[in-house]
Amino acid sequence: MVRFAPREVVHWSAEQLHPLRAFAVRALEPAGLTGLLLRLWRVLILSSSSVLVVVGGLVVGVLFFLGMLAWHLGNFPVRHWPLRTVIFLAVSVAVELGTSAILITLHLERLGSRLAVRADWWSMAGQTVLERVVAAAVFVTMLGMAVQIARRPRGPRTHS
Repeated sequence: MVRFAPREVVHWSAEQLHPLRAFAVRALEPAGLTGLLLRLWRVLILSSSSVLVVVGGLVVGVLFFLGMLAWHLGNFPVRHWPLRTVIFLAVSVAVELGTSAILITLHLERLGSRLAVRADWWSMAGQTVLERVVAAAVFVTMLGMAVQIARRPRGPRTHS
């Protein structure tokens, strides 16, 4: 006769994730923090008059954005990356554009060498969306290919 219930009760314990990993698994918090910090970083570096500081700051900003995206995606299989990337981008860009609107109201947002006004927000929003989507698409494609190549088995399989 087949038993449908075990004789002993098994207690499964829930695995507790490290707080940094638990933070990275959710899309809302890391993407929101990324959008906020990127816009504040942009304000800080565009207030400089040195071209070297501006270019170096933009490079650091792109590396931060891609690093946060990779940190988030690293918790999921590659087949989930497209949807996760879209969610991360949507949240990050929404927070960044909201921060930009607040900074424009406070007369802190810059557009090149001058202060941005409300009429500049739409062009800045379009540029931000385009930059983030292109950077993320290229990066995620290259990272996904690298991960798939690294996971490919090498040589013939032997059964032990």
